[in-house]
Amino acid sequence: MSRSDCKAMAHIIVPYLLFGGLWILLSDRLLERIEPDPARRVEWSIWKGWAYVLVTGVLLALLLYRVLRARERDTAALYETDRRFSLVFRKSPIAIAILRLRDGRFIDVNDSFVRLTGYSREEALGRTSVELDLWADPVERGEVLRRVREDGQVRAMEIRIRRRSGETVPMLYAVERIDIGGEPCLIGMAQDIAARKELEEELRSRLQRFLRASPAVLYVLRIEGERVRQEWISENLERITGWTMAESGDPAWWYANVHPEDKERVLEGRARAAEWFGRSKLLEYRFRHKGGAWIWIRDEQRYQPAEEGDWIEAVGTWIDISEQKRLEANVVQMQKIETVGMLAGGIAHDFNNLLSVIRGYTELALEEAPPGEAGRANLEEIVRATRQAASLTSQLLAFSRKQILQPEILNINDVLRETSRILERLIGENIELRLLPRADLPPVSADRGQLQQIIMNLAVNARDAMPEGGKLLIETGEALFDEEYVRGHFPATPGGYVMLAVSDSGAGMDAATQARIFEPFFTTKEKGKGTGLGLSTVYGIVKQSNGFIWVYSETGGGTTFKVYLPRVEGAAEAVEPEVRTGSGLAGSETILVVEDEAPLRDLACRTLERKGYFVIPASDGDEALERAAARAGRIDMLVTDVVMPRMGGKELASRMKERFPGIRILYVSGYTDHSIVHRGILDEGVAFLQKPFSMEGLVRKVRAILDGNA
Repeated sequence: MSRSDCKAMAHIIVPYLLFGGLWILLSDRLLERIEPDPARRVEWSIWKGWAYVLVTGVLLALLLYRVLRARERDTAALYETDRRFSLVFRKSPIAIAILRLRDGRFIDVNDSFVRLTGYSREEALGRTSVELDLWADPVERGEVLRRVREDGQVRAMEIRIRRRSGETVPMLYAVERIDIGGEPCLIGMAQDIAARKELEEELRSRLQRFLRASPAVLYVLRIEGERVRQEWISENLERITGWTMAESGDPAWWYANVHPEDKERVLEGRARAAEWFGRSKLLEYRFRHKGGAWIWIRDEQRYQPAEEGDWIEAVGTWIDISEQKRLEANVVQMQKIETVGMLAGGIAHDFNNLLSVIRGYTELALEEAPPGEAGRANLEEIVRATRQAASLTSQLLAFSRKQILQPEILNINDVLRETSRILERLIGENIELRLLPRADLPPVSADRGQLQQIIMNLAVNARDAMPEGGKLLIETGEALFDEEYVRGHFPATPGGYVMLAVSDSGAGMDAATQARIFEPFFTTKEKGKGTGLGLSTVYGIVKQSNGFIWVYSETGGGTTFKVYLPRVEGAAEAVEPEVRTGSGLAGSETILVVEDEAPLRDLACRTLERKGYFVIPASDGDEALERAAARAGRIDMLVTDVVMPRMGGKELASRMKERFPGIRILYVSGYTDHSIVHRGILDEGVAFLQKPFSMEGLVRKVRAILDGNA
């Protein structure tokens, strides 16, 4: 008898016993008080009995009605619960199956089980999962049975089942042991995770693509004291370092490939890992690529306690910064070249003044020395030496970008054709010269003479690299550099360029030589066979022309220099033959000569006076203005140095033009850092004479300006 049945019987018996007991105890006493006659009480007793039967019958009916109504409510509630459970069981999106533990046969399955497996409910009931061939992997079935025996349940285990169609589906599976009617059973629940697996695979694939394309190698290290073990590393390791993931698993691999000079510093950082909890540590060191080359690595690590275990976890990234280091080295090299250039330019400026004096007085002495005199040959040798010295200072100024450029719009092909005749004599017969000018080449803005200097210097450098003969190729072309390209090619800027390439088949250069190739006075030639200024001159001219130059070379593979100059709009200017004046070099005009270097000032005055000019000397701008104010007549021309104490040549010229509106101006200097020159380019309409100059060059320039031919 169930507990609910006992409870229902108690609801009937207890009230009945209470009522019956009270009736028996109280009814006779009440009757004695109502009817004192014993005979009459007997008659009343009969009626009392019928009353008892009637009342107890009604009471029993009420009690039974109450019990039956309660049972009806319980039955209805139980039915509703069963209906709801059955509905949930049948319609659950999770496949549910109930099977007996003793034989594994299904006693009930829901609709999701039917959809998932492809078997109908009738086909599944009474059969086992083995008979239905549901297990794709018997090992997984064995693991489920083991866990049920040991733990009585299985929680969230991934398995694969085989559908009736033969298709294998990944599932998330759970099993719980239950009792049904006193019989041990198992209730199993399975959820189709194919969509989740596809999403996980897609995410994994995206992550792998990201890691393969990423410039950073990700890794996780396990550090236990001095023992370091690699837990994980990303697949792009091979693309960046050449080493495979399998090779990197060796604990000695990383240490063996750190540069010997960096090992102590890097190992010290890892030994102090505990000091860096919760913080990042940045190391830069050299690491051996599998190909043998050393690459620079930026290694950033973050140290943290492991989630499980008493050890330190280091999560880090590797980034190849070899290109950045190369660019930094280039910047340092260029800064060093700039510093040397500033020094060289200053020396050349001062030296030009001395050369002008030496050459000028020597030329005066030659004019005064009669033909055939023994000392005349010595004077001529001095003049030749000053010309060579002037050439050296010119190269120093070119390297330091302090020479004066007079650019014009020209076609490099035209300059190459003009220079080719000189090149054939310059390089010798044992070198084959080949020119490959590109047709329809855009023009550039450059100094024609300096562009010829670039071609000849590069050709001479190529000739010297091929003492036994070889091939010299000079070609032109176009190039267009975008933002992405220039980011890795400092100091290039985006835009269109015209290229001049000079290639030789010589011995080539190693990396150490290439790093110093543009330094002034650096040469690989024997002592006395080169100044070391040829390529530095090219470098300076190219930089001053807003271009840049690359060198490509390897030992035994020849060398190529590529010069890039910005292309410009417009047509190349035609080369006009030089017009020489026939009026002679003598004159009678008044010329104000202003020069702070007394020897050079005296020399210029003597030279002009010998040609008939009336010369007024002055040592600076203030003295020049005083002498001009004291002059009663006109002054036809001002010859002034540009860089002078207190008042520069440009300011002096402006003041003189106010007093003498038609005065002609000739600026003289050996330096470009002044007001008549912008970035080495002479202002339009300005007459200029570069130091050092010959006395004949001075009088020719003066005469040309006075005649309106300059």
